[in-house]
Amino acid sequence: MRRALLLLVAAALVLSGCSGAEGGGTDQQKVVRWLDERPDVASVQEQDDQVVVRLEEGRTDDQVWDFVDDFGAYAAPLHALSGFRIDVDGFAAYLPPVGRGSRSRSDAQGDLVRALWFRADGRATAVTDGASVSVSTLVTAPAADVAALALDLQALDVDTGDSIRVQSADGTMGVQWSTRLDFGVDVAALRAMVALQQRFPGTGGWINGVVGATRVGVVFSPRDISLDDLREQAARLVPWLDRDKDAVGWGTLVTSPRGLRDATKDPATRAAYVALAAVPGLAPARYVDVLATDLAGFRAARRVLAAHPRAGLRSLGYAPAPAPFLGQDRDLVVETSADETPSRLASYEKVMALPDVIGVVSHAGRLELAAGIDDEQLRSALAVMRELVPREATITVSLAASRTGVRRWVGSTELAPDGKVRRGEAADEERLDDDLLQRVETTWTELVG
Repeated sequence: MRRALLLLVAAALVLSGCSGAEGGGTDQQKVVRWLDERPDVASVQEQDDQVVVRLEEGRTDDQVWDFVDDFGAYAAPLHALSGFRIDVDGFAAYLPPVGRGSRSRSDAQGDLVRALWFRADGRATAVTDGASVSVSTLVTAPAADVAALALDLQALDVDTGDSIRVQSADGTMGVQWSTRLDFGVDVAALRAMVALQQRFPGTGGWINGVVGATRVGVVFSPRDISLDDLREQAARLVPWLDRDKDAVGWGTLVTSPRGLRDATKDPATRAAYVALAAVPGLAPARYVDVLATDLAGFRAARRVLAAHPRAGLRSLGYAPAPAPFLGQDRDLVVETSADETPSRLASYEKVMALPDVIGVVSHAGRLELAAGIDDEQLRSALAVMRELVPREATITVSLAASRTGVRRWVGSTELAPDGKVRRGEAADEERLDDDLLQRVETTWTELVG
């Protein structure tokens, strides 16, 4: 069985330039035989168009490097090693093609240096490939360890040519930077964040330096400091924040350091923020007054805002998925007002029960759906849109490739109240999901017919 699997992936290890005149499949067979005879190789498999060599568990760092050196020395003369991924006790790394010269391991094989460091360090709970576009490598760690882990990681000074994000599982704390030598992380800001978390353990926020110009947000926990105390002490606690481009927060509130006192000058507003901070299922936000991540939080937030009408906090959003980019608000599925009628709020709550509905903009008649939506959710979503928009309005349905991450649109269609439909045009680089578009149009025709 194992030999059969190795034979299947041998082509990925051997460059196609090995012609019949140079021995045909001989190099493939040599590489397969070499791997098959290694006692430290547990398996070889194809994964996402790459070859992953998984070593037996418990290999020491020296044993791992011995394998890498042996593999390179054996495969390079055969022109067979075109780069591969190695998995060491669940910590994977990409190794580039075998090169010549005197580059250090940190320069030539920094990804493996980093993977072995994570294994020895023990704070990371997971190290995975990140979402496309927003991050290359995602490291998950407890929120209290994120900043310190990132600070120690950057001290490795390995250039793996990627964007790396160290983040808590709940998204409350994250640090992202590029390991390319022309960017790097803002070490001063990182050290300041570590010191702040040592004094205030519940502190969250972000440090985003992936494009060179670092943006920082510090969100204090009500468990560590009161809102009144933060208003008085913020300038002393976080003097290193840029007063305009960075952010400071408390509980669900996020604003600029310059605007903190003004945003909380009214006692009624402060009382509302204190009450909201005690509600589970709410997330810090800048672009709506209150941002709920689940239905229970949405309902509880409505009750708090109703109890504090003089606070002036009225906009209410629902967004279950973390933002793809660090330091940004979550993508809203629904944005409404706490003063909305009960019937419309009930309609919005129906949407919240549909996980593949990723956006409803009722005033524009726009419905955004994930491509994986099933027929039952689709019919329910279209029925809710009929409740939310005027009967004479046309509804535009847009499809995204997935529910989370950076939006990649795969088609749209306009649904008229008389049942007629008009398929939207797609750019040359877009991949249309014609089957789903047809399902949307058919369901709409049946619904209004």
